[in-house]
This record gives sequence, C-alpha cells and structure tokens, in this order.
Amino acid sequence: MKRATRFLLVLLTGLAVGACSRSVSVAPQPGTTYAILVNNQAGRSLDVAWSDGDAWRSLGTVASGTEERFIIAAPRTTTISVRGTSGATTSGPYSVTLTPGSAARVTLR
Repeated sequence: MKRATRFLLVLLTGLAVGACSRSVSVAPQPGTTYAILVNNQAGRSLDVAWSDGDAWRSLGTVASGTEERFIIAAPRTTTISVRGTSGATTSGPYSVTLTPGSAARVTLR
C-alpha cells in the first residue's frame, strides 16, 4: 500500500510541476495574416523583404514613387523589420508593428 501511495504522490507531483512550468507566449496565433503598405520614395524600384528575426522573406518589387500592399503570413512576432534593396543599395531596415485588421505603413527612402 505504501508503494502505491508513493507512486501516486510522485506521479501527481510530476503533473503539477509540468502544469506550472508552462510559458506564456506573445506571438501571434498560427495562420494569422497582416497587411502592410510599402511606399517607395526612393529614386529606383526596390525589392522588398521582411524579417521577424529569422531569415529575410521576399514580398515583391515596389516601383519608384508608388505604394504596394502585401500580406505578411504567420510571423513569429508582431514587430517585424522591412527593407528594400536595389543592387548594392539598401533602404532600411525599418521596424514595423503589425496590427490585425489594419494595414501597417512603411516608407522606403
């Protein structure tokens, strides 16, 4: 009987410790998408990319003097970096905060 009680006590303690050690995450929900408007005020077309601290992901090209809307899918965090490149020239990176239901704006110069 003591052996069974001890086993049950160890099992319940392990479950309690596991339940208390869960971490809290501030990451967006998986599958969440966000809109971003990229305005290019540089004198040339720019290839636009974004990063959430991981690798840079391509969005597309924005012609000089125009604005394009892009979708950011499932970022790890709601604060991302956006940059534009043309050859060896880079505009940014600029920090952008993503908000559900609203398009974030960034201007590349």
